[in-house]
This record gives sequence, structure tokens and C-alpha cells, in this order.
Amino acid sequence: MRSRASRRGASLAALLLLPASAAHPGAGDDKDRQRDATRLAEIRVQHVRSADGLAYVGQTSGLVVLDLAQPAVPREVGRLRLAATVYDVTVRDARAYLAAGAHGMIVADVGDPAAPKLLLRHDTPGTVVRLALRGETAYLAESSHGLSVVDLSIPERPRRAASFSTAGEVLAVASDGRLLATAEREAGVRLFDVERPESPAELATLRDAGGAVDLAFASGLLVVAADRLGLLVYALDEPRAPRLVAADAGRPARAVTALDSSVVVSAGDAGLRIVELAGTGQMREIGAVRLPGSIPAGRVGLTAGRVALVAADRFGIAVVDLGDPARPLVLHPRERRMEISFP
Repeated sequence: MRSRASRRGASLAALLLLPASAAHPGAGDDKDRQRDATRLAEIRVQHVRSADGLAYVGQTSGLVVLDLAQPAVPREVGRLRLAATVYDVTVRDARAYLAAGAHGMIVADVGDPAAPKLLLRHDTPGTVVRLALRGETAYLAESSHGLSVVDLSIPERPRRAASFSTAGEVLAVASDGRLLATAEREAGVRLFDVERPESPAELATLRDAGGAVDLAFASGLLVVAADRLGLLVYALDEPRAPRLVAADAGRPARAVTALDSSVVVSAGDAGLRIVELAGTGQMREIGAVRLPGSIPAGRVGLTAGRVALVAADRFGIAVVDLGDPARPLVLHPRERRMEISFP
């Protein structure tokens, strides 16, 4: 007789893994094929994370692993099909930690990129849209349910250690050393001290960052994407009283990613902007690029070779070379030239 734990694991896999007809488009009868075609048309890429020459793509049908040996031609090498949307991916020690919306946090074994395996699911009361890891602790942004702190000291048994509610939606979370920050839309940004990882201590609330949808730490500064308010930069020399030192008002900022002292700003249909930060927090735009065919620029993952992997919603991913930030080059997809010929 199987143990209760093994039965629970089997039922979890049955709930999260897509059926075989979904795993092999075209299998089954005509109704199956129609259903599969509809599912493929609805796939939307939410995030891309780079690690060890591979790209881990979070999307509506689960996790896809791409080989980036030739960045201009990403090649799929593996896939974990889930009945869940993957909004965020963090890879560490051959494990992928997935923010899986209403399915909580999912952990997958990616030791063999060609065959990712579901390990466990940590259920949560809210909708997990982002996560950050620090040591043996995971911080989960759970939208309207606030921030959850999960103890990972026993990898097979994640444990909820603490939670913080909020008046707004927690849409993003980022960590840097002892500091943790959350983007909470109209409620602004909250800053925590996580010297004791399981017991974050709230330091400050930045209410002038209303509209915050994403954030990142860069060279000792906190950079906030505040949607229609644009990009905001805060000095953190006094964490209990962060100072707004620069703002790029009037230019939409929907996602932000740090690249050393530079920041990549995603602005939807307006493409990407690359902004250089001075030590004082002052910023200067040094490059910009629009994706071909009006493809919207979403969240960005960066490779060690300064290549940006852009989540482009239903268009899949885009790949942009940032080797020369002043002249970003779109590697994928390439602009198609229209040619007209006459008989």
C-alpha cells in the first residue's frame, strides 16, 4: 500500500500537470485538436530568467527551457507542462522556484533541462505573482493577500513563517543584502530589514511611489517602475528615510531590471529604454529600442553576456543585444521586410 505522502504527491501531479492530449498537440480526435489549438493560441509569456546559458520561460502553460547558445535562434530543450500560469521564475541549485498564481509556489527539478520535473507545490492563501529568494527563505508577492515569508530550510517541506497584509496589491518583491522591497501599486513601496530572514522588520513606506508595479536594487539605490508616473530612484543611505533623488515623469515604466549601474526599463509598446545611474542617483538615458511589429516589452531577464530576454506576452520572447547599450540590437524576432512583386 502506498503511503499517504506518495498518494498526495500523485494527486498533486495529476492536478498540476496538463493531460497527454495537451502535451502532444494533434493527439486524439478532432475536438482534442481544436482544444489544443485554442490552448496554444492563448499562451502568454510572463517572465524569462537566464541561468547557465539557458532561458527559463514562465508562461500560461507552465515552464519552457530554451538553449541560448545562439541567442538569435533560441531553441527549446525542455518543458514542464502545468495547469497553472507561471508569473515569475528563479533558478538556484538545479531547482526552479515558480510563482504560479492561484497554485501558489511550485518547485521543479531542472537538473536535467531536457526533462524538468515537478517536485512540490506550496499552497498559499493568495495569488503568487512574484518571488525573491534570500538564503533559505522565499518572499512571495501575493497580490491582494500581501507578502508571505516561507522557510525553505527543509526543502521538501516549505513552511509559512510570517505574512504581511497591505492596503494595496503586492505586485513585485526584490531583495538586496539586508533590504527587501515590495511594489504595492497605489499604496507605494515598503522597505524591510531582513537581517533575520524569517522576521522582516518594516523600515519605511514610500507613498510618493504610488502606482508602483515593479522595482529593483541597483548600486545601492532602489529603482521603482511606477507605471504612468515613470521611473523613480531612491537613495538608501538611511533606509528608514529613503530619499527620492531622481524621477523620469511622464514616460511609462511597467517593469525594471538592474544591469550593474544601468537599468533596463520596459514600457510596453514603447519598447525598452536603457538608463545609466550616477552614484548620486541621477539618471541619464543612453539607449532605446522598439521591438519589431509593435511587440510589447514586458519583464526582462539578463544573461551574463549582456543579452536581454524580453517577455512579450502572446508574442513569446524577444532577444536584444545590450553589448553596446547606446545601440541595442534586436536579435529575435528579426524585422520582416515586405517585398512586393508584379507579374
